Amino acid sequence: MNTKTRLNSPGIRYCLLLILVLSACKKHQPTPEPPPGEGGKPESPTPLQPQKIGQAQLEIKLTYSKAGGLLLSFEQSDGLTEKFIYTNQQQLTTYQRYQKDELIYFVDYYFDGNEKMIHAAQHAVKLNGKVTTPIGYYDIQLNADRKISDVKWYGLNNELLKTFVYNYGESGMLNTIVSTNPEIKQITYTYDNKNGLFKNVAVAQFLALENNLFMLHCTAANILKQTGSGLSASTSYTYNTGGFPLTINAKDEKGTQTAWKVTY
Repeated sequence: MNTKTRLNSPGIRYCLLLILVLSACKKHQPTPEPPPGEGGKPESPTPLQPQKIGQAQLEIKLTYSKAGGLLLSFEQSDGLTEKFIYTNQQQLTTYQRYQKDELIYFVDYYFDGNEKMIHAAQHAVKLNGKVTTPIGYYDIQLNADRKISDVKWYGLNNELLKTFVYNYGESGMLNTIVSTNPEIKQITYTYDNKNGLFKNVAVAQFLALENNLFMLHCTAANILKQTGSGLSASTSYTYNTGGFPLTINAKDEKGTQTAWKVTY
């Protein structure tokens, strides 16, 4: 059988045509995109949150939920631990304070229907939860940006003990906190133009009501100077490439300096 006869065979012609079609499809098949992180589209960046804040006498470890990055615990090396509990809808319900693993105090939060007013009921705890005693409460008013606008503290007999009024600038940063009861006192803040240490920790403003660590007010930006009510202090920072603090050097009105290091 000669070559010409074999190539003119209907079966051979069909096979050759099929090979040509498959080759053309392969040439025009789109190249699959590489997975994120391997030259393809970048993954959505995870909001930067401090994991550890430390100085010579104190180290603070922070832990967060995997879903939503909610602050779960604020654990200090001196034995004090503060914890937050949330609903399945990620709404804050409870603040707890422990001393060396023993529950000593907690606050239950009750939001109104519009989530603009929060009633915070305070309780002292003894014998690791076996004895619980109401000790008062405070009411938190939130503004349109869900930032604290004022706080009123009450005793057991509903007597008003003190009032804090929060004032914000056009940039949304906290300018002053004014105490109007029993006497008028004012704390004034000035800031840098970088990213605040707790910018991505939404509950920091509520923790600041229970913990007087100044840097909890470093949300939109970082405090450079704090004046008034015997709490004057100045602070300087170094930053990472994203503009978040890496080191914090604070000096109080007595000249005492404290150097903090931040790990993300």
